[in-house]
Amino acid sequence: MRLESTGGNPTIEAIGAIADALDLMIGDLVQTPRLTVMFEEADVGPSLRAYADAEALTSADVRMLASIQWRTGDEPRSEARWRYVHASLRVSKALD
Repeated sequence: MRLESTGGNPTIEAIGAIADALDLMIGDLVQTPRLTVMFEEADVGPSLRAYADAEALTSADVRMLASIQWRTGDEPRSEARWRYVHASLRVSKALD
């Protein structure tokens, strides 16, 4: 890509394409605050919100974790459990 070799100012379209390819939001690429609450309160519970803030998770990671369908009563309720779940998913993804 020309930006890699010669530098310059990318267009918003180029930044959007890069963000899409990396499954990130544009804000994640341009160093805005990592977590901007864009979810309903019901989607991101207090323990996930606390974990996301503590780890400065990207919006994509928070969306992914919030989208997990848990059996009733099995939902993570602590930052430590979210950390374990997130680490397990990263290891699993690395095996693919």
